[in-house]
Amino acid sequence: MINQAQSLIPLSSPLNPMDLQRQLEELLRCNEAPPQDTKDVVKSMTSKLEEEFVRLSLAMMALKEELEQKRHMLEQCHKILSPARHIPDDILHEIFYHCLPTDRNCKMNVREAPLLLTRICSQWRRVALSSPRIWSSLHVRLETTAKQEEEELPPGQLNELRCEAIEEWLRRSGDCSLSLSTSHNWIPHWMQTRLGIKNQVDEKFDDRVCDLFILHARQWKKVAFHMRSALYNKKFLSLDVDLIPNLEQVDLRISDPRVRDPHPLPRNSLVAARNLKQLTWVTRDSLALEIVSMLSQPASLTHLTLKCYDTEILQLLSCCANLVECTLQTTQGRSDISTTNDQAQSPQSYGHKNVVLPRLESINLLNAGASSVMNRVFETLVTPALCSIHYEVVSEHDDRVPEATSGFHNLFPVGTTRIEKLSLHTAYMSSQDIFQCLSLSKHVRHLIIRPLSGFDHDRWHLLGSNTPSTTFDIRMFASPPSGYSVPDLGFHLEDDLLLPCMESLDAKVSKWHDLNDQQIIETIVSRWDAWKQGKASLLKKITITFEKNKKREIRPKLMQHAAELGIDEDMLEIKFDCLFL
Repeated sequence: MINQAQSLIPLSSPLNPMDLQRQLEELLRCNEAPPQDTKDVVKSMTSKLEEEFVRLSLAMMALKEELEQKRHMLEQCHKILSPARHIPDDILHEIFYHCLPTDRNCKMNVREAPLLLTRICSQWRRVALSSPRIWSSLHVRLETTAKQEEEELPPGQLNELRCEAIEEWLRRSGDCSLSLSTSHNWIPHWMQTRLGIKNQVDEKFDDRVCDLFILHARQWKKVAFHMRSALYNKKFLSLDVDLIPNLEQVDLRISDPRVRDPHPLPRNSLVAARNLKQLTWVTRDSLALEIVSMLSQPASLTHLTLKCYDTEILQLLSCCANLVECTLQTTQGRSDISTTNDQAQSPQSYGHKNVVLPRLESINLLNAGASSVMNRVFETLVTPALCSIHYEVVSEHDDRVPEATSGFHNLFPVGTTRIEKLSLHTAYMSSQDIFQCLSLSKHVRHLIIRPLSGFDHDRWHLLGSNTPSTTFDIRMFASPPSGYSVPDLGFHLEDDLLLPCMESLDAKVSKWHDLNDQQIIETIVSRWDAWKQGKASLLKKITITFEKNKKREIRPKLMQHAAELGIDEDMLEIKFDCLFL
């Protein structure tokens, strides 16, 4: 300001410009009142500055307005020249198809594709409406519970509009193969009483949805029906199998808390589909052999999820020789059910030495059967392609603790040499069985291991049941060279390292476990030491979930050890989570 003062000094001023500049500099460094002649000059300067400020402000506003107009014009030009305008319709069809969810069917939601794609512009709407593939999957939620939120329309009128939308959706799918699914939210009676609500069923809406689905039955490729048994039996149980020539995947979860599943099951046309390759049937009873007997071609199945008796497993699997993935929830065979020799037989009485499943890659076993029977099953299976095993002991009853297994540790069928992924829920498994099972897992690279959770521990305690006293300790994976002390875990640790090929560990530490942070650090670092010495693969991915607060952040300490051992930080993926904070 001072350097520009000369141009603002009135010509009639008696002050020399150089003297005035020195006075202004001195006045800005103190609080003294200026002389009258200086004061008059400064007032004159102020008046001129205010006029100049107003002029520049008006000019700036005009420039800003002009700038905004130019920016708006530029944006419009960019929109006109946008590459998206030049994308051919066939490419847009493909892009729209890849906007759909991959883990579930599409919902009738304007915030998700495909409905969202119809609300962008007229061109996208035209392309979306002319793309049958993006309308080839649909999920419908059946109304089986009292609504908690306020609706703008009465339920009956709203469901009528939903039916019209479903009909239009299926019409847009053209001749494409369809993937359809339903769900329902049936609230148990005890919860209804507690929440003060009740289940409400709109039978007219449910019937209409099923009828619309059946009209397009020839296009079915995948169906997942989760609904009341009364509705399923009424609409789908006796569907003509000739109406579903292309059906390949069936997922049935048919339940009603008031009605037990019928036994034996009547003929089910969905299960009898001629091209069926994947079947999931969740029932309250173990009806595996009855279900498999309905299959037109059991050997064509590649994926199977069923509940069965432990004594039926071998006969069940022998019927499905081309399985790739299998999930079985087993329960102990019951003597109170009359079965023929063709329906059930113990593994010991099974007529063949081995059951060969040459393509089986993954088996998930939720076991409530007898340990001796399950050992015999795994000794009989031959699975040369098996690479993933999940094993978990479960309870047949919600209010009863499962019995801890004893003597069951043979999780590896005959001829299995390439198991890379092992998932164990060690609750209800003895410490000795855990150790012996892991000692046989020399080729496992990815391990997921879960002990008894604090929630289950508290749940069984509240029910008055004794929780099992099984022990899982993450320190069993430590390398035991000198310098790392491994406490007594209830069994003898040999010089050989458990799981020498392990590269990924996903474990949970229960809130009842007294394992501390330092012991976790020592265990992980000992594995890295073993890698440095050429005794084990590098443990690259570590995920540990605590059911209690961590006392300190242990990742920086681990990174420090890794650097000392020459391990690049980019090679490691380490994550520690807490369920309760």
